[in-house]
Amino acid sequence: MAPSKKADPLRALNYDCSNLVLDDLSIHDLANIQSVDTEWKARVQEFAGKRGLQKFFPDAWKELANAANGDSVDAQEGYKLFEKYAADHVTDEWFMSGKVMDVDDYTDCDMEEKPTVAGEYIAWKAKCTVRGEEQDGIRWTRVWDKVGGARGPIMDLKISSDVASSVFHLSMHEAGFLLLLSQGPADSGPYREHIFDLSSGVGNELWSRTFVDSDDPLGTMDDFHRSVVYPMAMGWERVYHYSPSLNDIEAYDLRTGRLLYSVPSFSEGRQPLAGRVRVWRLGGREVLVGFGRDWLSPGPKMSIHFIDAQTGRCLQTLKFDHPEPTLPYCVYIKPSYQRGELQFAVIGYGTLTELTALIFRYDRATSMFVLKDSHRLNLRSRAYPGPPRSLDYDPFRGFLIEDCGDSAAVVPVQRGPGGEALIEPQPTRSTVWRDKSLPKSFGGMRRPLGPNEATIAKTRLYLYLTRPGSPPEVHLAVMHFGEPDSAPVPLADCLHCPDEAS
Repeated sequence: MAPSKKADPLRALNYDCSNLVLDDLSIHDLANIQSVDTEWKARVQEFAGKRGLQKFFPDAWKELANAANGDSVDAQEGYKLFEKYAADHVTDEWFMSGKVMDVDDYTDCDMEEKPTVAGEYIAWKAKCTVRGEEQDGIRWTRVWDKVGGARGPIMDLKISSDVASSVFHLSMHEAGFLLLLSQGPADSGPYREHIFDLSSGVGNELWSRTFVDSDDPLGTMDDFHRSVVYPMAMGWERVYHYSPSLNDIEAYDLRTGRLLYSVPSFSEGRQPLAGRVRVWRLGGREVLVGFGRDWLSPGPKMSIHFIDAQTGRCLQTLKFDHPEPTLPYCVYIKPSYQRGELQFAVIGYGTLTELTALIFRYDRATSMFVLKDSHRLNLRSRAYPGPPRSLDYDPFRGFLIEDCGDSAAVVPVQRGPGGEALIEPQPTRSTVWRDKSLPKSFGGMRRPLGPNEATIAKTRLYLYLTRPGSPPEVHLAVMHFGEPDSAPVPLADCLHCPDEAS
């Protein structure tokens, strides 16, 4: 029942006094009192779109005010921004407290290896039964179906068993494009690239092409030849490859497979970038981001190159040291999921008991990334007595995911007086997953979790587990800590990659 006019503070008080009342409320309170009646809802949204945005999210308010060029900020536009930032705030709170909104367990999907995940889509190799016979196949689903608001059905990709059995690489794109690499029968013959469109719910093949005509089996290839076979990365509109000589970068249209252009490649010593290459958007252009192959050279042992995907020109090279330069696979890039922030961290495991984090922030004035912060995290300071195993670390929101033997937990990380990152001796650990929650069909020994077997995304946590066998059985658990945003559009500036979990 709506309050009477006599008892209603928003009607009894004048505008300035009611603002003082609303100014004393939390984000949760502002959300709750909108359900009183339509008049309260309109009044709260007007407040949140101006004073509320200024109070709780000052950087967003400043950006909106600057865009107004001296004019009054529109309260409706301000409230739309307030809603987005408030949703992020609640998601961060749920992450820190281990409050899981929903869990999707993919235990009955016959996964033979770690699935590929991007946006709302998951795809994996599996055994499929066709007319009573077991065949190789590819399956896919949506983590969050926009129509039903829940996990989507599991679908079989429209692909022949012969092609499915020769697939050795899968890569998902958040817009619903699935890239497959296959080789001819008996791991010989030409290599082919296939793109399927899953967004319509059907999974039709858009195009395929033969791009390397070789009889060499994949297992005998060195790093040079692997760089030719595997794609560099998928951007918003293009898929990037090295040319057969590695001297050029080739860009193909993601929807048609047409070669759009080829530009000279920037790579140290004409060698490809090491490890995974990402595609970010900076200044309205796609930028290839990857580690350099210089960890054995004098001086700083690690580097990150930023390459203009349109020209092949190197825009910036960041050089830095890492405690274990000979193990580049122990270093990975973690972008900030905070709205409006152009920051990323380089997370490195020098040993199993220590990790380092270098935080780089984008300086719009110079169009360069600069070192903002660095810290070390001693994993032995946690309470769990077993070997320390940090699965993933989010230095921007201040927590890590830890393997506790029979469970995975969120552990808060605080900064000490000297700037070092600390885990409390008796931390408030919030368990988000346990072995016993799995069906009995998944019982038995599992391989211990480790780095890269958990992924902290914006509103989700992905956990990957493996039970030994031939073939091994892979389990994926997806924990939701908030409702997902719509898929990011190709903004002028965006450090989110369209071909990785988000």
